[in-house]
Order: sequence, then structure tokens, then C-alpha cells
Amino acid sequence: MSLESTEQKRLFLAYCEGDDEAFNPIYREFSPKVYGYIRKRVSNENDATDILQAVFLKMHRFKHTFDPKYPLSAWVFTLTRNLLVDFYRKNGRSSWLSYHEDIVKTAEIQGVTGQQEDQDTGKGVDMSQLNPDERNLIQDRFFEGLSYKELSMKLGKTPGSLRKRVERLLKRLRNPARSIS
Repeated sequence: MSLESTEQKRLFLAYCEGDDEAFNPIYREFSPKVYGYIRKRVSNENDATDILQAVFLKMHRFKHTFDPKYPLSAWVFTLTRNLLVDFYRKNGRSSWLSYHEDIVKTAEIQGVTGQQEDQDTGKGVDMSQLNPDERNLIQDRFFEGLSYKELSMKLGKTPGSLRKRVERLLKRLRNPARSIS
């Protein structure tokens, strides 16, 4: 049984205020989802388990940074994504390439939170319709985790123009039949 978003927040805020028992249902809710998300991106089961443990440790250590204006799931999957990026940076290019090769053809272009598959179809999206510069922009933003400010410095364009460009690319990828480029 899945907890409602408001119940997740209520429990997590209770945990933040010292109710250690409130964490148990949160762990039961998110552990299988986070593990599945990680396993799709990490081939080694031991590495996936280590990353899962790191996610929950990070949730504990940085619980004070959770903003209840947003869904708990968005925060949890942002932590997860960041730990995955750290994992690939730490383990070098060969780990990144094996991950990258698996996802480039059917990359998961993620929503505002960066945590879910394409919300229109629930499936990955084919990035082969993008030119190399567009593909690199999407990869830098979602897979390398670069902020718009970092992209701006790298590409010499304003953060606002890059944000709009990414938004248009995502729209095009979600609706390939409607795109004309």
C-alpha cells in the first residue's frame, strides 16, 4: 500500500522532530522504489545496495534541508540522482560509458524533479532525433546534473535561454510526431 504524499510529508516531518518510529513507513515506502531506480542505472548489485544505503543515510543527515512545499519523493529521488552522479564520477569513465550506452537510445527524459520517466508515456524517450549539440545539452543537464548556471558558463549562453531550450527539447522528445526539426 502506497502512502499519500501528504502522509509521507507528515511522517517525515515527525521524524525530523525526533519521532524515530515515523521513519519506518517512509523506509518501507521508498526503499523498493529507490532500489529499482538505482538498479536500472547500476549493473552491480553490491554497488546498488551501497547507493541505497547512502540515500537513506543522506536523508537522515540532511533531513533539515527538506522543504515541505515540495513532495518528499522529489527530494528523495534528487538525493538518489545526485548519489548516482557521484558514483559515476568516482568510478570513472568506464562505469559511465556502460551506463551511458544503455540509456542513450532510450534515455529517460525526466520531469521537473528529474526523478521520473516521461510522465506522458511512462517510458524512455528516443534521443536519436536530436542533433549532437542538443543531445549533449540534455545529457549535461540530466545525466551529469549540471545546473543552468553551470551550463551557462560552459556554453556561453544565459541560464534563461538554456532553460527554455531544454524545455523545448523535452517537449519535442515527448511528442516526436509533432516535432518538425
